[in-house]
Amino acid sequence: MYSVMAAPLLRILNQSSCVVDDAKESSEGKTFGCSIAMSLIGSYKHLMINGDTTKTAAELKATQYNDHALFIDELGTQQNEEVLKALVYMIANEQGRGRANKDLTLRKTSTWKTIALTTGEAPITSHSSFTGQQVRVIEIKCGLPSGLGKEVDAGYKVIESNYGFIAPLFYQKMIENRTLLHTMFDESKALFSNVTTNTGKRLSNTFACINVAGIIFEEIFNDYNIILFSRV
Repeated sequence: MYSVMAAPLLRILNQSSCVVDDAKESSEGKTFGCSIAMSLIGSYKHLMINGDTTKTAAELKATQYNDHALFIDELGTQQNEEVLKALVYMIANEQGRGRANKDLTLRKTSTWKTIALTTGEAPITSHSSFTGQQVRVIEIKCGLPSGLGKEVDAGYKVIESNYGFIAPLFYQKMIENRTLLHTMFDESKALFSNVTTNTGKRLSNTFACINVAGIIFEEIFNDYNIILFSRV
């Protein structure tokens, strides 16, 4: 959820696009979890891209949803290594392929800012040639306990008819806190001051941006007296 809401902050905080990859075996709730997160900004059915997508289709979606999150389901399962690597590089590098018009003049290259949620049965960085992706991909594992089939079905029914309500509230909070966003980012970045590797330093900026989104996001729930997480 934090990652989805962090996408519109990337441009404001001058941060790079990235991929948040939720990888685990089938039937462990990864698609459901990402669908709930995407329902914060709209209908997950319309925002979801199937993992067998082409680079051209993914480029079009990234351009259309500029400054918003993407959701590519089963990306790490349905693509071969070379296509997968190319897709991740393209999304994170924020630029599509250069193309020419019929008169041999260059078309305007598509650009975007996004955080892409991806799922698969194995981490997309598990391939031997994916060393360069380490600074572009955040790996998470958010499985659900077994035996929740009925609850998941009920959850899907809820988000199929209730979606997109958080986005306008989040944008309003962004406007209200516009003079504080960079301070919030710097304070969040300080949480990772002990990071020493180059990869870690680059990822710490992404985590700091996501943390800022989380702060704003939870303020919205506090405003409506909604307890998002219970702590034991």
